[in-house]
Amino acid sequence: MNKRKIFKRILITLVIVFIGLPLIYLGAVFGLSKIHLNADGIHSKNDNIDIYLINNGLHSDFIFPLKSKYKDWTNEFQIENTASKDFGAKYIKIGWGDKGFFFNVPHWDSLTFNDAYTAAFGLNESAIHVKFLRGVKLNNTEGKECIKFSIDKQKYLSLIEYVESSIERNSNASSIFINKPHNYGSKDSFYEANGTYSLFHSCNTWVNTGLKEASLPAPFWTVLSGPIFECYQK
Repeated sequence: MNKRKIFKRILITLVIVFIGLPLIYLGAVFGLSKIHLNADGIHSKNDNIDIYLINNGLHSDFIFPLKSKYKDWTNEFQIENTASKDFGAKYIKIGWGDKGFFFNVPHWDSLTFNDAYTAAFGLNESAIHVKFLRGVKLNNTEGKECIKFSIDKQKYLSLIEYVESSIERNSNASSIFINKPHNYGSKDSFYEANGTYSLFHSCNTWVNTGLKEASLPAPFWTVLSGPIFECYQK
């Protein structure tokens, strides 16, 4: 094989790697997120458990009742592990994500190439972020979108099982508190988590997968928060 043919093959390979694959990825990001599943997943006569989804434009979380006959979340995430120790909390916000992002990127202007690279390619561990709330405000509060809907017992049990499976546990089957300083509020705390954040599995993918496993409205696949909330627009 002459040098010209070798150079041509190398050039084609580089084009595929640096142009073709990113285009395929972007096509999947915007194409698969438009495929909506379980459109009637929140229409049941037995819907009696109120839950919430909250979105700050980039990151989405679940909000559940802190205590119910189906789950007491304080058995997983202790209020004592927060600075406020607010035992008047009625709700809990739960999200999953890259541990490096949680602790090293308090604001987007502090994002470094190394932070982005290690998160994108799954080189960091993951963590669960929880926040204890006394109440929940709906729709565009401080730039955040928050929606409320009711589900039945079986769907809530599916969400509970999904979140429980994401918790990394010690030898006593207890969640593992991360005792590390961070720039979050007095009602926030963090725990070790299973799974790895990457270009294909973001904090929003984690929420979306939980919704799908509970047969609730969700995109086929997404790494973005917006497509999730499009499924709940009336």
